[in-house]
Amino acid sequence: MQTRQKDTKRSYLALFKRFSPIDAKIWHNFLRTGANSFAALWVTQKDYTKHLKKRLKRKEIVSKRDYFQKSLHTFTAPKAIYYLASTDPRSEDKIFYIADSWVDIFLDNAKLLTSFPRKVSLERLLQDPKNRGYFITPIPLPLHKPKKVIMYKKIPKDSDAVHDSSQA
Repeated sequence: MQTRQKDTKRSYLALFKRFSPIDAKIWHNFLRTGANSFAALWVTQKDYTKHLKKRLKRKEIVSKRDYFQKSLHTFTAPKAIYYLASTDPRSEDKIFYIADSWVDIFLDNAKLLTSFPRKVSLERLLQDPKNRGYFITPIPLPLHKPKKVIMYKKIPKDSDAVHDSSQA
């Protein structure tokens, strides 16, 4: 029994070691590309165009920028993340970033496979026939740390925004 627990623990550690650099690369790609070149994040330009047309036709998005923003928000503020490790060495692993109303699915090469509105339960999403042959593992959210860019302006010392505890 203890051997099995150690093997499971090793499997999780190996998976988390795979997840972290992929997650970082996805974040880097979002920063590098921006809304105007969102297509560069996708597996192919053709996939991006197909998905964009589909989402616009269904009125799930209002523009290219809206699609980018929904995908970026889902990646940076997910409610859940799942790593789907393929049991077939010829298939790529997938990472699901799931928000309340949107889902991003990336491949282990950090390319976006799809981004769509979430219309089904989490359980049903993960049990989709397209996900058969994958070992599904939840990723603890603290392991997902997209770097935040904080814009600030120097605050004057006499500003009300500065609290001086020595005057209290």
